[in-house]
Amino acid sequence: MDENAPIPVVDKPGDGRVEVEFEKKDFSIGTARYKGARPITKNLSMKPGGRGQPATPMCHANVEVRLFDDKGRRVSMSRRLVRTWDIQPLPGATVDNLRMWRIIGLEHKEYMPFSPFPLPDERPVPSDTNFKWDNPGRFDAQGLNSLQPTPFGILQEFLAGNRSAGGAYFQTYTLFDGSQCRTINSTAFKLSAADYGRLLDAIDRGAYTKQFLRRLYFMPSGSTNDISDLPQQSGADGGTR
Repeated sequence: MDENAPIPVVDKPGDGRVEVEFEKKDFSIGTARYKGARPITKNLSMKPGGRGQPATPMCHANVEVRLFDDKGRRVSMSRRLVRTWDIQPLPGATVDNLRMWRIIGLEHKEYMPFSPFPLPDERPVPSDTNFKWDNPGRFDAQGLNSLQPTPFGILQEFLAGNRSAGGAYFQTYTLFDGSQCRTINSTAFKLSAADYGRLLDAIDRGAYTKQFLRRLYFMPSGSTNDISDLPQQSGADGGTR
């Protein structure tokens, strides 16, 4: 297996009522926690630091979700949920080698090239054991804020949709090694209205956690994969001196 391949390839077609696009536009500019940030690439912005502090790298993806009813009319997103997993780097890890990163709490070898296995005497739990409410919206620039220059990463599982239209499940991986960040989006696993409703019900009842405590809901193929360099000699606004 190519150690630089994002994730294994498995796909499921949808029925046309759910559309998901990745990285067509930088949705971070001027929005939410990115207000005042300076864009470096479409996957990296620099948030100005305060009182002479260095700028904060903000590594992110960009996603747009569109939903339609059975007559082809656009409907709003009624729910968006997210489940977050910490990704731990091994000593000397860089973002261009995924085998040097471990998804904490995941224990399934089929999800290579990320190494999901804990150390022999550890059994850590995932960061989130179930999906949590996330503000629904058509556009998003999800990712992480690097608050210190040390390597770390996160995996976010997203579930977004409307019970009348169905929904989409997709994943975003954001890795930071101190000098570069890497953003990977999976293709969207599209769910019919019935399947989406059943999955929401399982999440709301807590049944999902029992089945997927240490598992991902689905492993789609990689869709986008981008590595961004942090600016050299960054000042408080993320610019070069």
